[in-house]
Amino acid sequence: MAYLNPTRVSIIDKAVEQMVLNTGLSYPKDSLLDIAKALGVEVVSAELPDLQTKKVKGYIKWLSDEEKEKMGKPYRAKIYLNSNQADTTKTFTLAHELGHFLLHKDTNNFRIDLEDYSESDPDNQETEANYFAGCLLMPKDKFFNALNNAKGLDQVAEAFGVSVPAVEARMKWLHIGTF
Repeated sequence: MAYLNPTRVSIIDKAVEQMVLNTGLSYPKDSLLDIAKALGVEVVSAELPDLQTKKVKGYIKWLSDEEKEKMGKPYRAKIYLNSNQADTTKTFTLAHELGHFLLHKDTNNFRIDLEDYSESDPDNQETEANYFAGCLLMPKDKFFNALNNAKGLDQVAEAFGVSVPAVEARMKWLHIGTF
């Protein structure tokens, strides 16, 4: 797992908290689609082509002023999810792309995420988006509660609509040993 310095971890934790305060919505109580809409992000599910022999999980496109005007809606970006993925993968990918939307909107106007979220990115943007997704999908207090009451990681994963590897990654970020 790639390293994030404590300052960036704190900034991302606060970004998730601020998003919840600004929208009044939180996962898993509210759907990620409702959260995206409240943030001004349209979500589209489509069959996405492979790129350089890797599966495209999803991508985000920040909208130009002209595109925003054309849509006639208060949208600022579009996230495309590959419809040929497991629901848990789509959930994590959407949260990951929302992380890019909130954390990295000034750095690019288009970003594609492939089947292996690279954590060797020199700017750590993929690692930051992964950490954001974990915070959004598995809020710390609810996550600890789920771990304490579950018989296995599969139950925790099911409670949050994520995969077991996503639960294991969240445990590592929170410095929790084995289950």
